[in-house]
Amino acid sequence: MKRVFSCFLIGLTLCMVSSCDFFRSLAGRPTSQDLTEQNPVQSEEIVEQSEVLPLQQSGYQMKKRQGRLNVAFAYTHTNSTLKSEPQYQYYIVVGTYRQKATRNKMISDAREAGYETYLLEYENGLTSVALLPCDDLGQAIDAFAQVKQEKFCPRDACVLIAK
Repeated sequence: MKRVFSCFLIGLTLCMVSSCDFFRSLAGRPTSQDLTEQNPVQSEEIVEQSEVLPLQQSGYQMKKRQGRLNVAFAYTHTNSTLKSEPQYQYYIVVGTYRQKATRNKMISDAREAGYETYLLEYENGLTSVALLPCDDLGQAIDAFAQVKQEKFCPRDACVLIAK
């Protein structure tokens, strides 16, 4: 019994110390090697891209608000998880569903509040209900703040960075 427990502890330790690529491959997600092959970025490019903010490029002025706004971001590392190429860069996702009945309830609630809904279908069978798509980060944050004030908006709503 002690040998089995010892072997289990050693195996568990090896899994914890090793990279998460094994678990990502079991879950059907891209590994770190897949991600670097699909999007090779040099460190110099990262510095150059981070120096220019998208808000400054577009000239968009964010709305001033009282209080603090916590914005949750979700990121699709590769577009391979989506069934089709997204039309916009940012979406406000108010729910991701597998069952049509619960998804349709969220769609009807959002439409009653005056929002046009967009469906983002994933290869794993899930479908996200998205609102207020745009290509500007400042507009996406302002749209998120607007949607968060709605009664139908869940606490786990987020800004999806689709591209």
